[in-house]
Amino acid sequence: MRQLWMALRYSSTLPVRAILAVSMLVRAVLILWVEADADIAHMISVAPAYEWAALFGVNGLLLTWRILDNRPRVELTRAINVATCSVLGGYIGSIVAHLGALPSSDGDTAVLLLFAVWVTLRTNLTASDKESA
Repeated sequence: MRQLWMALRYSSTLPVRAILAVSMLVRAVLILWVEADADIAHMISVAPAYEWAALFGVNGLLLTWRILDNRPRVELTRAINVATCSVLGGYIGSIVAHLGALPSSDGDTAVLLLFAVWVTLRTNLTASDKESA
């Protein structure tokens, strides 16, 4: 258990941030591409599909930019990470509001939200996080 705690506390967040960035970009494309899908009906009841796609797309681009940029920007990185949590939380909230529960088919989004929360909590925690923030 101690090794798991050490890994979660001191490992790099870069791979997880890359997963989040790619997931957000792919989801933005899928939202625009698949218009008449039952899985996004809950989203459309809250806002039009293009607004959701813009949220996911802009967030994915910001996450990608923070990965590729060499200059540490801790406060901006923290704001982007909080925005990621908000977008994923809003998505899950719209599902629960529309369906009454989170279906198992959206479990990946719940995992992504956990990743986003972990990355947000880890922002600027260790020296390596400060260098890559």
